[in-house]
Amino acid sequence: MKYILSTILCISLSVISAQDGARKAIAAAIGSGDVGILADHLARELTLSFHDEERILAKAAAESRLRKFYAENKAITYKVRHNGGAMRDKSSYMVGRLMTENLSYRVFVYLEKDRKGVSKISEIRFEKPL
Repeated sequence: MKYILSTILCISLSVISAQDGARKAIAAAIGSGDVGILADHLARELTLSFHDEERILAKAAAESRLRKFYAENKAITYKVRHNGGAMRDKSSYMVGRLMTENLSYRVFVYLEKDRKGVSKISEIRFEKPL
């Protein structure tokens, strides 16, 4: 019985650790404006929002739009304010504040696991704070 409980605990911790690793890499990419790293974590299709403009885009189109955004808004820093998980570890999210040379943005990132169990960004929103 102890062996079974230990095994379940180890598996649970490794799943949490993998999600934390993806969130840390995504947070670092948002904060540095590294679209290449960010693109590695994008789903094949995702919702991308800037202010009031929301679109469902293919990965390549989303990457292109993110490059344009960061070319116009040089990233200074990004700080995660809140994160969590839901739906039996199939999804997670984080909310943070991105400071750029131009403005400050509230950034919401929603991740879902793909068929292989890898967390991918299915939604990312850049909103101007009120």
